[in-house]
Amino acid sequence: MPDSLVNRLATWYAGEKHRYEFRLERNPYRTWITEIFLQQTQIAAGKDKLKTFLKRFPDVKALAKGPVEDVLAAFQGMGYYSRARNMHRAAVEIVKKYKANVPVVYADLVKIPGIGHYTAAIVASIHGGEKILALDANHARVLSRLYTIGAAQGGQAFREAAVRAAAPLFETKMPAGDVNEALMQWGQTICKKKPLCDKCFAADFCAAFAAGRQADFPRKAERAEALEILWLMLVHRKGNKYQVFANTGKFPFLAGELMFPSYTVLPETRSKKAAAETLMLPEKIPAALIRKSLAKAQNLPADFRHTITRYKIAVKMMFTDTSQPGGKFLTPAELKDKCHSSLMQKAIRRLDKLEF
Repeated sequence: MPDSLVNRLATWYAGEKHRYEFRLERNPYRTWITEIFLQQTQIAAGKDKLKTFLKRFPDVKALAKGPVEDVLAAFQGMGYYSRARNMHRAAVEIVKKYKANVPVVYADLVKIPGIGHYTAAIVASIHGGEKILALDANHARVLSRLYTIGAAQGGQAFREAAVRAAAPLFETKMPAGDVNEALMQWGQTICKKKPLCDKCFAADFCAAFAAGRQADFPRKAERAEALEILWLMLVHRKGNKYQVFANTGKFPFLAGELMFPSYTVLPETRSKKAAAETLMLPEKIPAALIRKSLAKAQNLPADFRHTITRYKIAVKMMFTDTSQPGGKFLTPAELKDKCHSSLMQKAIRRLDKLEF
């Protein structure tokens, strides 16, 4: 890596570093929470939610105390609620094992539930000075275009090539955390999906730009086939309350969430040659009720559609006179407050449109 490229990166980032207010008043806890919030969303969309969350849970002790329902409520709208549950679990472990001090050593961080390579690398590089590439999608775009990395993004070969490509940066005077964040911000603001090469401070060093092949990098791995499934929701009402069940994890979607009784069949997948799998919540909905509901559902349009990873879901909701053993009954207002997933929020909004 030419010294002039390193110098240009350092000079550019010096003027960009404090562009985002979440970089002010940093500590390992705030950095960890920030990365969880912003991993799956645009900074502009997540920064206000992040600010509110940090006011409610200003340190790891407050987050560990929860309760988890409050953590989920504060995370609402950010999707993937398993991340919020994992944050709470991680905080409990940090309080117990590390005396409420978020560790800054990568090897310690990755042992904590819900903290993976990327978050651990960010915290360890910023607060522990560890020379380790975080490698998010922004890093991948920059490095793959600079060096025309031919391996498909997400695979081991790509990760190894990206680490080799970035290694010289970590041997410069730039702090390790700045290296990770400079590459990330480069990808966010300049080397975007549609790169702004005319504004790039390093275009003359970029192999993809020289070849006119920016759109070819990073190479995408072959996408798994989308699977379409029918999700049948059986809605039972008693007075002004509706029955819901906690998904303890045996139903594969929305683990830990409250849901209406549900029935779906995951289709056979050609890639794994797995047999079709029938899934229910609760686990023992009577077969006769399922048959009756499925027969009725065939002639009904979907109440709404939803996507979870590679599953394209058509949700059909219908009232049933039959309650299931267990569960709890909640009013619409309570449902809206306690059901945090966007899928269940869609279902709740459909309740007054269903026919008895």
